[in-house]
Amino acid sequence: MSNRLIKLTDPKISKEEEDRILTEVITAKINQDLRRKWEHMLEEEYKVTREGRGKVRRLFSSRNTKLLLAIAACIALVIAIPFMNISTTTSQELAQQYLAEQEVLHPGISKGTAAEDEMRVRAIQSFNNQAYGQAAQQFGQLEASNEEDHYYHGLALLLSNRYPEAIEQFEQSEAMNDRFLQELHWYQALAHLLDGNDQQAAEVLTHIQSGDWNYEKAQSLLEKIRK
Repeated sequence: MSNRLIKLTDPKISKEEEDRILTEVITAKINQDLRRKWEHMLEEEYKVTREGRGKVRRLFSSRNTKLLLAIAACIALVIAIPFMNISTTTSQELAQQYLAEQEVLHPGISKGTAAEDEMRVRAIQSFNNQAYGQAAQQFGQLEASNEEDHYYHGLALLLSNRYPEAIEQFEQSEAMNDRFLQELHWYQALAHLLDGNDQQAAEVLTHIQSGDWNYEKAQSLLEKIRK
């Protein structure tokens, strides 16, 4: 081991070689420490000692053997768990993660009456400034709402954690036309999940087909729901 450690001081050592040596040294150290702990435990608790060339004199019954094997299995599992790719994320938590990752901005003003334009501009500015509660209120005050207004009104409600209202707004927007259909399916499913309605979310997610926006994420959510 000392030779390997000395080699680490070589300024010409490559990154790959350095990583390999460090891995070998650390592994050897861990194995050595574990071996010593096991030898101590076996000697103190189960009267297992080493004689001659390392032969183990067994002074315990088959029942103790099974106990030792069970203990060893538990220790191995505890050590292995951090390295396993075990996901404990719920469908609701994954939905929240996806929503937080998605940057949503309104593209800008659409034409209407002068008064409507002024209110719409304020709603859009509030939305893009992430003042979603205020934006939801302002979009709701528009008297001649178009499909885009309904869609962003629903998003503002969703991002304000007002999930039942967001779902209702998305359903109204979907009924008007299919301009935002893929986006509506996605955000409506997230709203259902965040509101605790897994089955309704699953039904909406099944409408997201291969090639649609966020299809892979939709499949991940479905997998979580069905577990």
